This record gives sequence, C-alpha cells and structure tokens, in this order.
Amino acid sequence: MRVTAYDRPTGNVTISFAPACGATDHTVYAGPLASVSSIAVTERVCNRGVGGATSFTLGPGSYFWLIVGNDGADEGSYGTNGGGVERPEDSGASACNLPQLLATSCDP
Repeated sequence: MRVTAYDRPTGNVTISFAPACGATDHTVYAGPLASVSSIAVTERVCNRGVGGATSFTLGPGSYFWLIVGNDGADEGSYGTNGGGVERPEDSGASACNLPQLLATSCDP
C-alpha cells in the first residue's frame, strides 16, 4: 500500500495497493491513531475493488488504517503487530465485516 495523496483539512486519503492473494475485493478499516496498538476500528470503507487505487475520507484528526482483502465470503489477515502476533479482526457490526479465514495461505 502506498499513500498517493492526503488532504489534512478534509481527511481525504488516496492510496494505491496491489491485490491480496485470492482477493476479489478489499475493505479499509480505520480508527484513531491513539488506538493503533489495540487496532480499535471505528471506520469501515467497503468495496474498494481488487487493486489499483482508492480514496476514502476519515475526517480531520489522526488515524491509522489497514486494507484487508476478501473473496466475498471470507477476509484475510489484518497483518501482524511488531511482535509478529496476528492483529485481531474487526468485531464491529458492519456490512463490510466478513468472517476471517487464516487457515489457507498463498505461500507455495
């Protein structure tokens, strides 16, 4: 993921990203930067596409965000923290939220 544009007054962010392995869509999960260690998600932006570029608006303030691939039925990893431990999946009620499936891998 690469941030290609950021407008601080509006909180509009544009990123480019490559598709996650097997993904048919992606979701952006975000929250206040002060909650990055716990990955406390407060914003969800669904249907960001397979890959390429997307824009979303989080509003003014400091935020963290993750982009998570899904195949329409399950979503993948949220990545690992600095200690190599899998980050917890979003548990908030949302149309974006799909069950997380970590049992499969794209590694050869």
